[in-house]
Amino acid sequence: RMRLTDAERRERSEQLQKTMALLVHACSCNDLQCQSSSCRKVRQLFQHAVGCQQKVTGGCPLCKKMWFLLNLHAKSCTRTDCPVPRCKEIKDLRRRQTARKEEQRRHQYQAMLRNQQQLQAKGQ
Repeated sequence: RMRLTDAERRERSEQLQKTMALLVHACSCNDLQCQSSSCRKVRQLFQHAVGCQQKVTGGCPLCKKMWFLLNLHAKSCTRTDCPVPRCKEIKDLRRRQTARKEEQRRHQYQAMLRNQQQLQAKGQ
C-alpha cells in the first residue's frame, strides 16, 4: 500500500466529510425535484438496497458501498434524531460490541492477576 501525502490525506478527509453531509441531506430531503444530482444518486442507492436480491452477503458492490457509508456515518454521528436509516441501530451495535470487548479485557486482566497471585503463593 502506498502512503498518502498530507495533501492527499486532507483531500480524502474533505471528500469524506462532503459525502457524509450529502448522506444526511439525501436522507432528510423531501424535494423530489432536488437540484443535487448527488442527492438523487444517494436516494437511488437506498432504493437499490431495498429491492436488491443479492445484498451485501451475496457480494453486491452497491449494497457494500451503502453499508460502508452507513457505518462510516454512524461512527461519527452524535445526533439523537438522525435521519440516516439504521444510524441508531449501528451506533447501538457498536456500543454493545465495545462493551463486550471491554468486558473480555477485564476478565483477561483479572485472570492474569489471579495467575500472578497463585505463582507468588507457590514461590513463598
